[in-house]
Amino acid sequence: MIIDVNPNYIVVEGKLYREGLPELIEKGFTGFTIADYIENFVDAIKNNKTEKIKFFLEDKNRTYWDSVDSICYHKDTFIVRPNSPSLQLIKPNTPLIQGVLPLEKDGYSEFGKEYSIISREKPGLILDTQLTSEQFRTHEVWNKLLQGRQDLQNESAEYLFKYFGEKGYTKIMGIYLPNSQEIPLERTWCLRYLDCRPDAVARDSLDSSARFFGWREKNFGS
Repeated sequence: MIIDVNPNYIVVEGKLYREGLPELIEKGFTGFTIADYIENFVDAIKNNKTEKIKFFLEDKNRTYWDSVDSICYHKDTFIVRPNSPSLQLIKPNTPLIQGVLPLEKDGYSEFGKEYSIISREKPGLILDTQLTSEQFRTHEVWNKLLQGRQDLQNESAEYLFKYFGEKGYTKIMGIYLPNSQEIPLERTWCLRYLDCRPDAVARDSLDSSARFFGWREKNFGS
């Protein structure tokens, strides 16, 4: 969803994830997914929207953005769950285990049927390191985070890698997963290090400080 940065957006920051997201939703805003952020980064760079670039990518006080996407993980497998209903329902008093949402094994299996389960050991899957543009363009996890939009993945491989390449970073956009666990858990995805070498990380606790961008329909820029 491409938006114009204008007075109709909201940024909620300086609060725990499980405090900030409910506040954003209660105020009538919709939190950005990873795909929303990336689409707007590409729009800003591609169309040379300098104020938008400064807002999302060059503000030294805002070097990360949290999303409403989740990762569900169990042992050596994981599931990418864009726009997670579980996160949308989180409240400040939601019970957590070590700062993340517990899942039932049956629930994990059901999510797997809907979103597909990925093995950490899948041949050719590059994790926990930065990527080249071609590795990014064909990366399965990024395709899940971008909600199957290969067009956006291709444009990101072009414009994001050009933008950060001009800053001296030829490898960016790595995928960083949490440690494997014996019980199924669910936590959030975050984009970080946007001022230098960006990546997508799924290691933060829901008790960690978070930053959200929210939009309403009247935000639409195109």
